[in-house]
Amino acid sequence: MTNSAFESIAHARFYQFEKSHTNQFISFLYNERQRRILNMIASEVKKNSRSCFVLDIGCGSGYFSGVLSLQFTTVGLDADRKEMNLDVQRKFKKLNFILADMRFMPFKSYSIDIIVCISVLEHCKDLEDQIRKIKDVLKKDAVFIAGYPIETKFFKSVWKRVSPLSFMFIDCERAYSQPYWRNPSTGKQECYWESFHTHKQTYQKIRKVLGKNFKILHKEKLPFDILPDSLTYYECVKMRNVI
Repeated sequence: MTNSAFESIAHARFYQFEKSHTNQFISFLYNERQRRILNMIASEVKKNSRSCFVLDIGCGSGYFSGVLSLQFTTVGLDADRKEMNLDVQRKFKKLNFILADMRFMPFKSYSIDIIVCISVLEHCKDLEDQIRKIKDVLKKDAVFIAGYPIETKFFKSVWKRVSPLSFMFIDCERAYSQPYWRNPSTGKQECYWESFHTHKQTYQKIRKVLGKNFKILHKEKLPFDILPDSLTYYECVKMRNVI
């Protein structure tokens, strides 16, 4: 698969990722963020870059990692074994999975060309520490591409109506007063702040930490760049690791 072919996939308007959610609206939003980030990667990578090493942190089922593995040496990393889909790994034969927490990634310093981090940073309990770990494994001038939700009152009001169960994972304000909750996925009583899946960081904090650690190359808001934060639901950022 040539680089030009990869770019044509990246810019395909109706590129079909896996159906990532039973709710069609949420699935559309998930797929749109993946298309935007794929575009960012394709625009950054030069010709004959087949040797590029890409790490997808918080890969989940691994389908997005699999798409990247069509062009690059790709590893999907996730801390939750239940999230990984071995059928996806079999479908994309060049894809490798690693079960590990991003705080303890088994990679040498300055060894990775591109890191992708889709909807992960908002889950980090100690964001600054985990960003330092990402910087440590990225090569100098390597690319870090991240996506995170813009969780405003408008976002939360829509999300609560569209997917009330998944809303439980993002209700940080409630968690401050009720830190122990019943996980809607497992039915078990858990500490909100220790769960892999709950949101612990605001988008303002994520922006601040990223701006302090990386050179911002490009930023896109979903659905449209021209909208204010109050009417935006997601942000994708491409950054350069400057040491």
